[in-house]
Amino acid sequence: MGFRISLPAPRGRTNRRQPHRAGAAAYFARNRNGMNTFFNDLQDKLNQAFENSPAKDIERNVKAMMTQGFSKLDLVTREEFDIQAQVLAKTRAKLELLEARVAELEARLTAQAS
Repeated sequence: MGFRISLPAPRGRTNRRQPHRAGAAAYFARNRNGMNTFFNDLQDKLNQAFENSPAKDIERNVKAMMTQGFSKLDLVTREEFDIQAQVLAKTRAKLELLEARVAELEARLTAQAS
């Protein structure tokens, strides 16, 4: 028991309509978990094919070369960068407070001298 769809015959043939089973659609309509199983199986097969392909070796080699190249550069991790950005923001805030304080003290000194 499945769905049947009638499709027109290709040009050049008789105009007889041929029944067509919507195999995957009918299967998924009957079995909702089948779609998840299908995609999980497909993903597993693609992962296995990728693991066994030369592309995986190329990826490993490229990663190794990039890691070696980056180690020669003076780079920091994102975490270290974020920490330094926070330290810089705090330092700037303190500097602004100190500049305002110095300006206030200079104004007092000028007022006392006059």
